Amino acid sequence: MPLDPQAKQLLTALSESGNPPLFALPTIEDVRRFTHDAQIADAGDPRVPRIKTEDRAIPREPEDCGGGSGGGNDGDHASDSGGGIGVRIYTPRGIAPFPVFVYFHGGGWAIGDLDTNDALCKLLCDRSGSIVVSVDYRRAPENKCPAAARDAYAATEWAYRQADSFGGDSTRLAVGGDSAGANLAAVVCLMARDAKRRGEAAPDVRFQLLIFPATDHYSAPHPSYAECGSGYFLTTDEMVWFWDLYLGKGADPDDPYISPLRAPDLSGLPPAYIQTAEYDPLRDEGEEYAEKLRTSGTDAVCERVTGMMHGYFNQWASLDKGFDAVLTAAGVLKERLSNK
Repeated sequence: MPLDPQAKQLLTALSESGNPPLFALPTIEDVRRFTHDAQIADAGDPRVPRIKTEDRAIPREPEDCGGGSGGGNDGDHASDSGGGIGVRIYTPRGIAPFPVFVYFHGGGWAIGDLDTNDALCKLLCDRSGSIVVSVDYRRAPENKCPAAARDAYAATEWAYRQADSFGGDSTRLAVGGDSAGANLAAVVCLMARDAKRRGEAAPDVRFQLLIFPATDHYSAPHPSYAECGSGYFLTTDEMVWFWDLYLGKGADPDDPYISPLRAPDLSGLPPAYIQTAEYDPLRDEGEEYAEKLRTSGTDAVCERVTGMMHGYFNQWASLDKGFDAVLTAAGVLKERLSNK
């Protein structure tokens, strides 16, 4: 389909702004400051519901938690200041216990935080009827792979073990995220499955919700990189930059905990709902991941949001199709976690 008129208007405004590409800015802190205001612009939207929130710092597990490989520095994050992992807990109206949805924000493993996805998490909480646990995982390049994946797994394990402490039902646990955050959600599912196969205690993840997921390293020859890698918000050059920030020396792009699409075995994973965007360099790898899950015996539904580019889910305040996509995802989550 043609590019959606609202998406075209947004992309035109970005193009005419004259702003440099993110990788041209001097430091990663400059990138974070540059993108932060735009990422929280939806906070004043009248459709954002009033939701009870609570910030906590939860323990970071030992470095062998959940497996994972790759090189690099496992330094501290949680706002990159050390200590535990920061989480923000969103509780819907109603009577506990509620289903629990552990959410990992996007941003190329390098930008974004609890505030940038705050309004989105409130919408997901309200429309799904689930507690949302948003995770402030360690970011690149200060913390190379596998720091973010370790934090994602540790936060999921904490939410599973401690669900009672915040009104959650551990038997109805889902994970999800957008872009790099969806990569982490997929990796968490692989880690939990592998831990169980080794006979270890692991969180019982019931469902995974992946929004335009990064499931494969940029070196793979996916046609959507050539078709949509320029002029549609997320560019090929930016994805190469993000991946290079995330991977440390010695990290292997073939590692399933880095590129889930390259896992030789995707059996035994939770059912999945995946959204992709028609004009997104990550389109093909998301759709291929859904197909590989299905051929491995996993229930996986994939929907392509036509006329949209990468980031539509986060641009819900400006894009009608983005808002509809958020409501659709929340509805799927509600349906999948409704029964005990």
